[in-house]
Amino acid sequence: MGTLSHDRLQIFRNRFAGSFMRLRRCKVMHCTCVVLIILFGVRLDEECGLLSTFAGAFGFGRSSKLSTEPPNVKLVTALSPKLIKADIMHPKFDADRPKEVGTVAAILRKSKLRVVSLPRGSKAWCPSLRLNNTGYPREPNPLSLAQTVNSKYAMKNMTWNVAMSDDLAAIAIEGIWWSGKHRPVPLTIITQASADRIPQLYSQCKSWRGPLSAVLYISLFQDSIERGMLTPANQETLRQASIAVTDLFADVEKDEAACKLDVILAYEVYTEQRAMMLYPINALRNLARVQARTPLLALMDVDMLMSSKLYRDLVSNSSFAQKLQSGAARRVAFVLPAFETYGETYEAAAIADLLSSKDKSLLVESIRKHIAGPFDFKRFPQGHNCTRFNQWFISSQSYKIKYGARYEPWTIVDRMVAPWHDARFRGYGQNKIVHIAHMNATGFQFVVLSNAFIVHRAHQHTTVRLQLVESKTAYDMAVAAKQPVDKQNVYGHTKNLFDNAQRWMSLGVYKPVLDIATRHCQQKLSWWRLSS
Repeated sequence: MGTLSHDRLQIFRNRFAGSFMRLRRCKVMHCTCVVLIILFGVRLDEECGLLSTFAGAFGFGRSSKLSTEPPNVKLVTALSPKLIKADIMHPKFDADRPKEVGTVAAILRKSKLRVVSLPRGSKAWCPSLRLNNTGYPREPNPLSLAQTVNSKYAMKNMTWNVAMSDDLAAIAIEGIWWSGKHRPVPLTIITQASADRIPQLYSQCKSWRGPLSAVLYISLFQDSIERGMLTPANQETLRQASIAVTDLFADVEKDEAACKLDVILAYEVYTEQRAMMLYPINALRNLARVQARTPLLALMDVDMLMSSKLYRDLVSNSSFAQKLQSGAARRVAFVLPAFETYGETYEAAAIADLLSSKDKSLLVESIRKHIAGPFDFKRFPQGHNCTRFNQWFISSQSYKIKYGARYEPWTIVDRMVAPWHDARFRGYGQNKIVHIAHMNATGFQFVVLSNAFIVHRAHQHTTVRLQLVESKTAYDMAVAAKQPVDKQNVYGHTKNLFDNAQRWMSLGVYKPVLDIATRHCQQKLSWWRLSS
């Protein structure tokens, strides 16, 4: 994830600077999705069926076999008009769709001639594109954030062994873009992703009209850091990435139905290619949080879509917004029930786009027809069992739940009260679980919101994700065979970190480790000092 070698640089340029598939091909895919639903109905769930826990509540029967009843006409009728709407599949930014691309040389010629123009009211700081429209010296502004973070940056000789010894990531900011939109809600989505997940960020932004703070990350490789400077190739990589982010930002800023996007482009330098798989996920989460300026945060991953009803409720119901704020200030973590959609990637992504734009009733109907289901319920039920989905399906009121081991929901929390993420956790595995466990250990209550939810938007697995699966498999096999676990095993390393953190939590002395830039931001940035 985020690794941009010379070959991937070409892919990166082609992906974001080339021309994209036009609307008519997009419509063909929409129609294909509708036909599949009509023809196969519940068969979309063939390999991802709900467990028998949900059978009683929805009349599935105790068998995991496919239902023989005909597809629900009402549901298909509801889905069809939306699935042929042009913006459902986001033809410009959909990463999982084939694209028409130009040559790298043509792309570079085009980018050199490019005149960067940002929408009125927005702010940006990006030296490689000569952007410095920051509103300086008045805070808050992008320049103050960039200066505060970069003042603590020192390029590290980041090898595999250094990263695996829990030496914290050295992250620098290449550019920052802040929206000029006015969105009167007290909640900001916090997210992070590697720069090749721009399409996922675009989709998330289309699902939520409120503030969204994102960090897009690039890992750069170079043989030496002796001079403390980036190679020309890496400088060009960052310039191309900056153009891609500017394109994304301009498109989102022009769309009144999309989010109020504040986005950081950040990078880290590695001197060993193997180490580039150790994505600094928690450090990036903290950086996205540092950028946020609302009282509430929705801690989410970039492939999750927010139900649009939450924004409408926050705008139209001031008592609901106040209830969230007062509860979060008293150490309540509001759980966003998470779901996923079934079928091939294109169809599943389109259905996720639709369901997130509708209310709870269509989601519940989709679950009845095995078109959707609770997130990751077949692979890792412990992650979301505590949400008590059976109760959520029929509840019109929010309800308290008890924490259980390995619970990892996405939550809404108070910006100043919630614990920070432990920056030692890299790659995938344990990073969110330890954060939720820490909330529980410090007295947080978990309350499930009854009318809000999030939906996973299907996408191709990244190389880093696949490497983690291999790492976990090797770890599990060694444990099962009662053999010594490889100390260089990524999953084993993060699990050991988590186990140690749990021991410290049980003694009441655990504190998440923060990088120096995050600590500096807490002390120096006005929107953190004034709120503390």
